[in-house]
Amino acid sequence: MVDSIGGEISTRLAPALRIKLDTTFWRQKILDKQGEPELSNPNNFKNYFRGLYFKAEATGPEGNAMLLNFANTNANITMYYTIDSPTQSDLREPRTFAFSFSGQRVNLISGFDLAIPPGNETEGDEKLYLKGGQGSLAVIDLFSGTIQDPDTGLDVPQLEYFKSKKGKWLINEANLVFYVDQTAVQGLKEPDRVYVYDLDNGTPLVDFYGDADNTINPVNSKITHLGKLERVDDEPDGLGIKYRIKLTEHINNILSNDSTNVRLGIAVSSNVNLEGSTQQQSVLTSDDVVNKVPISSIVTPESTVLFGNNTSNEEKKVSLEIFYTEPDN
Repeated sequence: MVDSIGGEISTRLAPALRIKLDTTFWRQKILDKQGEPELSNPNNFKNYFRGLYFKAEATGPEGNAMLLNFANTNANITMYYTIDSPTQSDLREPRTFAFSFSGQRVNLISGFDLAIPPGNETEGDEKLYLKGGQGSLAVIDLFSGTIQDPDTGLDVPQLEYFKSKKGKWLINEANLVFYVDQTAVQGLKEPDRVYVYDLDNGTPLVDFYGDADNTINPVNSKITHLGKLERVDDEPDGLGIKYRIKLTEHINNILSNDSTNVRLGIAVSSNVNLEGSTQQQSVLTSDDVVNKVPISSIVTPESTVLFGNNTSNEEKKVSLEIFYTEPDN
């Protein structure tokens, strides 16, 4: 903060949203209650002053999204007032009192409606609907179908066939590729990132921990594993084409280390860094398929629609790519 008179720096403050509030409200609600029961003890005050409600309103047709960290130790409402000096008569001394945002905090996020039809757990879906906030995510069940064994010509479970390649295949790279259904996302602000994770345990995949963080600009964090949305002509606001999610270590663990073939969840994300240190949040649901959701999906208003495995568009069908080498024995 710069002194407007002398031009000297009087205080250095971190970037933040700072607003001067209506002093009349605070004088009437707090200062004028001096000597009243409302301020006589903490319990009375909590019963009297139940909390604060912040409501965001659009300033334009497109709107903007901003995250306010009310959990930050410096986040507060500071009330400035004066009192009679205890040592000098006819003198008022300045005082401050800070209201922190500790305790219970609730976010009520409302947005556009995304019509989502019931999912097909048996055959899969034509489209995958991903929506942040009080939205939706999709479930990916790898190796759950059957495949024709080229050696015998018989249909066998995919997982059984895949595990039969242990010691015969060296996995070089494995990717899940999701294509955007542009006919369904018109008018939506497409998210740059999606988050694929272990749905059964509510944790990131092993590939997540081996990828590089970017704490300065989270939109570019862990982009080897959780590839950013590829857009037309690589333009920042170009239409989305596809997401490529690298699962090489996860697939290797299933083949070589007999790891459990867990179900995968896919959700939109505003900051994938949150998933490495924050537990997933419980949700109320009428079934037991999903009872927790990623925190980075809850705090984003964005949505997208992807082609599923049951689409008639073969070129855009969600696919698992496995590149492998067969060593000479």
